Amino acid sequence: MLHASSRTLAGTKPSVQALSIPPVGPATGHRCLTGSSTVHGGCESGKVHTRTVLGGSTSARSVSTQVAKLLQPMAAPKGQSIADTPAWHALKEHVAEIDQLHLRDLMQDERRCMSLIKESEGIYIDFTRQRVTSKTMELLLNLAEASNLRGKIDNMFSGEHINSTEDRAVLHTATRARRDQKIIVDGKNVVPDVWDVLDKIKAFSDKVRSGEWKGITGKPLKSVVAIGIGGSFLGPLFVHTALRTEPTAAKQAGDRQLRFLANVDPIDVARALSGLDPETTLVVVISKTFTTAETMLNARTVRQWLLGPLGQEGVAKHMV
Repeated sequence: MLHASSRTLAGTKPSVQALSIPPVGPATGHRCLTGSSTVHGGCESGKVHTRTVLGGSTSARSVSTQVAKLLQPMAAPKGQSIADTPAWHALKEHVAEIDQLHLRDLMQDERRCMSLIKESEGIYIDFTRQRVTSKTMELLLNLAEASNLRGKIDNMFSGEHINSTEDRAVLHTATRARRDQKIIVDGKNVVPDVWDVLDKIKAFSDKVRSGEWKGITGKPLKSVVAIGIGGSFLGPLFVHTALRTEPTAAKQAGDRQLRFLANVDPIDVARALSGLDPETTLVVVISKTFTTAETMLNARTVRQWLLGPLGQEGVAKHMV
């Protein structure tokens, strides 16, 4: 399993590392990644410890019945369809076996529960409330091997052009790389360029936080509106949500606030700007190419909102 911890603007160094995750027993205070709306952290004499999770709820009955129907064939070695592999057929046959099991009964199996709980580097993963067994997980891992998942991951981290549509490398891995790492793309180590940008982002963020970077009227910037769509919206939103209750991050945030604007609906624009003072607002436009229609339309709309009271010079100080 791969875990990538990205650098925050507070200065945490990024790292990318392969993890071998050991099973753990019941505990408290962990964050969980799961497909269900509530999870249980392990079994003790048939009892279960409840934890808070991220994710939506999924019908247990529908999960197994959809396995054979909804999984689309993936690329297998040498052009062979993954649906033609023994691993795929073994998983399809296993669906009938799973359909005979009830989650209530599965939850009474302490050994099963313990085998379906993994933890490493502060990440807690709990599959106990999915209608799966250890055999199910083994078959899924076999399917991953048949699809050459590890090879594809290695290709991504080594800078291969795995984005066949645009014939380019997938470089978000480089944004999580340590400063001393090397990721060679087309003969060039791209990590120094990434860290040059990260250093500039941190320097600018520090100026905003400290009050050195002020608005055009000399007031500190207390509100931030982030404009983006897709990953440019969901990525920052995920980090913001995760850090809102983290004590150090919450303390450093002080009385500042962050809002997101992703939709072009005028109502969403009005909500994002409601109650904000242009003199104390910083607008951050997030885009890979700055050609995304929705992002550019929202950026122009908010620019006009700044332009009226602040003028052209004000836009340069309040929009990045």
